Amino acid sequence: MEKQELRNRAAQTLALFVTVLFVGALASILEVVAPNAVTSILLPIAGLLLVFGLGAGLDVLVLQVLVALAGGVVSAWLLLTKILE
Repeated sequence: MEKQELRNRAAQTLALFVTVLFVGALASILEVVAPNAVTSILLPIAGLLLVFGLGAGLDVLVLQVLVALAGGVVSAWLLLTKILE
């Protein structure tokens, strides 16, 4: 095997381990903090910032979408792990 192939394989393996670590950590955080509540709070904040003409509203909106996506992934993860118990 070439060195570049080994580097690529090592990077893929590290990415997989970090992904599992991230989902596990996020799952334990989201068991305490409900992502629906966070997204419900961030959406009106983004709307108000945009109504008042502040560009930061788009940043808050992006954050809200990312929290919603992460919450959905972690909720699916928790559902699958709780079903298997």
